[in-house]
Amino acid sequence: MSAQTVDIALAGVSFAYPDGRQALRGITCRFAAGRCTAVAGPNGSGKSTLLGLLNGIHLAGSGEVRIGDLVVGKHTLEQVRRRVGLVFQEPDWQLFCPTVGEDVAFGPLNLGLGRAEVAERVRETLSVIELPGFEDRSPFHLSGGEKKLASLATVLAMRPEVLALDEPTAGLDPFHRRRLIDLVRRLAGTRILATHDLDLALDLADDLVLLDEGRLVAAGPAGELLRDRELLERHRLELPLRLQGDPAPPSPTLNNHELH
Repeated sequence: MSAQTVDIALAGVSFAYPDGRQALRGITCRFAAGRCTAVAGPNGSGKSTLLGLLNGIHLAGSGEVRIGDLVVGKHTLEQVRRRVGLVFQEPDWQLFCPTVGEDVAFGPLNLGLGRAEVAERVRETLSVIELPGFEDRSPFHLSGGEKKLASLATVLAMRPEVLALDEPTAGLDPFHRRRLIDLVRRLAGTRILATHDLDLALDLADDLVLLDEGRLVAAGPAGELLRDRELLERHRLELPLRLQGDPAPPSPTLNNHELH
């Protein structure tokens, strides 16, 4: 599956929820075309909100979000959502049809594609995510890992230029976590991951955008920022586990008489 590439730029973007909570404060950053960028930060830092701004789920209160040459706004939402595919953290938000095949076909059918072309997209997409033959399976009877892959398939079938994934490995067992990482690594196009899993960011990301309390606190090469212990700890994060060195040796086993 091929994808075009597109730059994304945020300029002075702020966003507040209807209850008045300020989620993002004056964010200016760029997501480079054809690269994988991790948006990291502690809980409540604004990661998911930022992803929602990229495909128009949220609209900036101030500032500008630009997808290539397209400014995200009320009058461009259809074009924006064709360009930016968003995979939610919860697969059940994207799986609502009786079968996996119908879920994957839903988006392409709404683009007005013919039945034969849609059927081919469904087959090809399920093959790419390594769920071949799942067309007639009920999404409600899949494992958690299979659901995550199926929800990704519903977005990939739309052939977006930008793929945005919100906490893509949340709740996955090690097998499905590795499977998803390998899949995202193989995909073309611009990829953006919102995550607090810094090992995932180290595995996949070329670049890192670090948020805290709705503010941009760092941006640059992922390999450098993820090794900056002081920076990460200042923003309530830790080095990726595999950069923390060997764990402390276990305490010596006590004999029964030493317990009394």
